[in-house]
Amino acid sequence: MITVAFVHVGPDTALARIMVASVRRAMPVARIVHLTDEVTAPIAGTDETIRRPYDGSFLMTFRLAHFAALPPCNAVFLDTDVMVQRDLSPLFEWEFDVALTARDGKVIDPDGEDISVDMPYNTGVMLSKPSGWDFWRLAERHCAALSDEHRRWWGDQHAVKAVADTAPLCILDLECRLYNHTPRKETEDVTGRYVVHYKGDRKAWMAARGLREFGLPPARNAYSRASPSARYVELQRLYKSMHEEGERYINMPAEETFAGTSLPPLAGRIRRLIERTDARTLLDYGSGKGVQYKVAFEDETGRSWPGVAAFWGVSAIECYDPGYAPFSRIPQGTFDGVICTDVLEHCPEEDLPWILGEIFGYAKRFVFTNVACYPAAKRLPNGENAHCTVKPAAWWRELLEATAGRHPGVLWETWLDLPVQTAAGVEWTQQRAGNT
Repeated sequence: MITVAFVHVGPDTALARIMVASVRRAMPVARIVHLTDEVTAPIAGTDETIRRPYDGSFLMTFRLAHFAALPPCNAVFLDTDVMVQRDLSPLFEWEFDVALTARDGKVIDPDGEDISVDMPYNTGVMLSKPSGWDFWRLAERHCAALSDEHRRWWGDQHAVKAVADTAPLCILDLECRLYNHTPRKETEDVTGRYVVHYKGDRKAWMAARGLREFGLPPARNAYSRASPSARYVELQRLYKSMHEEGERYINMPAEETFAGTSLPPLAGRIRRLIERTDARTLLDYGSGKGVQYKVAFEDETGRSWPGVAAFWGVSAIECYDPGYAPFSRIPQGTFDGVICTDVLEHCPEEDLPWILGEIFGYAKRFVFTNVACYPAAKRLPNGENAHCTVKPAAWWRELLEATAGRHPGVLWETWLDLPVQTAAGVEWTQQRAGNT
């Protein structure tokens, strides 16, 4: 019997259910195994769910550890954004220990680099016989030694290449065009492909197929750091432009646009969390230009401080902002506390689950956020309002609680700023959410 195994964590099961349905149609006698954490619900249509602890930090290491821990068998390892169209069982009659899908040619990333040099295999479809099980143990070990950034994303592909290059095993290269095909357009004829891989924005195409072929509803959310939505990518471009050129509609110069000045009024609340958790290292996720850390600060009592870092008494603050080049490098490691102010309402709704998951994943002790539940004064270069996700407080609270529930050891506090209509006009109020 062939085992088809996949890793999925989190509440959104739509794509995983479509993938499972496609496997069941193409390989009706296969044993389908869902590899997951301790809280994710089982995926409908699977034969078994295997769980192991996961703190949300390093998905690539978690994935390979799950593969390595399976009892050796004839196995197909799949991503959840694929659809199996033809039976893969006959491939196990071929001579190999491990079969990997080799990229067909160059793959150019947004920076113009060919990623196929370091990652010649796409790990969305992989096969293994029992004789190749050491491969997965070695890949797990290699991935665990990589940088934190690679352990979160792409690390499995780096690890697979390293082990394929060195392990004394029979490695079979399968053609991606047949066994791990990525379509160029939604209407492309994919007849004859064994597996179709709906990477990135193509996930919406897979959702449409799932509804059409299996009657399964489209994905609520199918995006991640590795595959953000097209809207997220476009907003990054627009915010980068604003950082460099300013906000033209209200004539705000570049140096004042997203400078970071929304943080100081919240510094006292953040300090109380720092003191409660004895935090020493912080990540400012969505810091803007970081001006808030370069100027003197006056606290609620009127006392002056050289800066907000001195007021907080922390030893290190790392700034991250994907729209501002000096701080655009993705953070590595974890931090005692993560603060995220005047950021989340600027993010696309469809990307918020993975963004919040990343924020909580970076935090060892606490997360502090605030959210504006109203339109912004600023506009994007295309004329749209800069607050692209304007939702009521209850909506934000539900989303944050769902994410925080996966990180029970992390304290979290959120302040929701919202307008309230009164007889005297609009008044501004705040609602607090969290477990503090």
